Amino acid sequence: MGKFRNKKNFKNRSNSNGQWTQDRVVGFTKTNDKLFDFYKKQGLIPKGEWDRFVETLKKDLPVSFRIQGCHKDREILQQELNERFIAPIAASGDAGAFEPKPLPWYDGAYQTPMSRSEVRSHPTLAALHNFLVTEAELGNVSRQEAVSMIPPLLLKPEAHHHVLDVCAAPGSKTMQLIEMQHETDPNPNFHDDLSDS
Repeated sequence: MGKFRNKKNFKNRSNSNGQWTQDRVVGFTKTNDKLFDFYKKQGLIPKGEWDRFVETLKKDLPVSFRIQGCHKDREILQQELNERFIAPIAASGDAGAFEPKPLPWYDGAYQTPMSRSEVRSHPTLAALHNFLVTEAELGNVSRQEAVSMIPPLLLKPEAHHHVLDVCAAPGSKTMQLIEMQHETDPNPNFHDDLSDS
């Protein structure tokens, strides 16, 4: 995401529905005719599935996150996450709150079908949201889309491997690659700048 050039325009304010927001665009329509035309011309989506495909594209991504793989207190952090947040959310009986479930193919990764804005604004999930923000700032948790967790798993990098990550922004996959290399060597050698030598 780009940075806002004029931050004074993005202070908390009330929208027309009386809801507080920090976003300039509230309630926009998720339509992009050029994108839809492009996919239609590819002929990949059967006509009978087209409407469902478009509706899927319009959905917000679910929230997913993972506990850092080389964190020395990873098990303690997972236990705290489960006891303080996930179990209480599941037991709350709140039909609008969906607790994060472990991703079966990635130890220490979780996902909830709720969008980022839903998690941020839902009263039952406020404590979880604050926990994730704090732990992400401390470097203990990465908020990362589940799909972007897959490439490092397929690559299975070891400490002696040289990896060029050409899609290294904002850095979640790069961090995941580094964590995986730390599993086989506590001090692998990394270079993140161009060098003449």
